[in-house]
Amino acid sequence: PAGADLDDKGRSFSLTLPRRVTVASDGRPYWMPVDVVTGPAATKLVTIPKLRPHVYQMVSLDNPAAYPLLQGRVHVYRRGSYVGDLPMKYAAPGEPIELSLGIDAEVRVSRQDLKAKDRKGGLLSCDKSMERAYRITLESHATEPVAVEVRDSIPVSKVEEIEVKLKKGATTAGYRLDAHRGFVSWSVTPAP
Repeated sequence: PAGADLDDKGRSFSLTLPRRVTVASDGRPYWMPVDVVTGPAATKLVTIPKLRPHVYQMVSLDNPAAYPLLQGRVHVYRRGSYVGDLPMKYAAPGEPIELSLGIDAEVRVSRQDLKAKDRKGGLLSCDKSMERAYRITLESHATEPVAVEVRDSIPVSKVEEIEVKLKKGATTAGYRLDAHRGFVSWSVTPAP
């Protein structure tokens, strides 16, 4: 479609389509092209083995539209082929968006629990500690090295008396920590 006219009313946006559209009042959803915007995007491989034992091809971009994109479904195409519909969260103008393009079958991931140790406080102490350890293994069947972002979560404490730490010597080096949201991530490039 030709670009829709945008009227920013402060708390709301009004998009005026360049032509008339008829929507039947039969209760069914209708898809109408509203606008076409383009912007730069990056693809990457991402895995969260704690949730799923797969590596996903992801696309990340900042909302290129001058208006927010509302929560809803997105039709995803990959190399011209329809992949499916994905849910998308609300994205303000310029806000980061991350969408999955499906599973990458060339890279496999596994997560193994190594340690789950709980220690209760002693006679004079009420301190309790919990220690967890995991091994995440990537196996690449790609013809060349590919970068994979490995993500894992850690607990987030909202109480001052509870402290969450990563053991420096036991945690694989090169991680990025977002302690506020509880994410640890590594960028790994396994050899084929």
